Amino acid sequence: MYDDPVAKDVTRFSGLFTPDGKLKLWGRRFMEIAAGYQENLPPAPLGRIGPHPELPWDACLTSSAAAEKFRLEYLEAFKREHFRT
Repeated sequence: MYDDPVAKDVTRFSGLFTPDGKLKLWGRRFMEIAAGYQENLPPAPLGRIGPHPELPWDACLTSSAAAEKFRLEYLEAFKREHFRT
């Protein structure tokens, strides 16, 4: 976000602000671009997904099978909520 005057790479000059906090031309342009996105935000999601499984963090961190099982269960919950027939 800020230039880093002691860096030996691109971050030395790539910040939106100078090291002392002054907004740079790039920072002003970034604000203009960001404002354009604020005006065209997609609509907010309609509520939340209905009942769904809780992520078993510990199991998913150590087991790809547990992660895959959770992913499939969550997908099924999503389908039930959003693709009712």
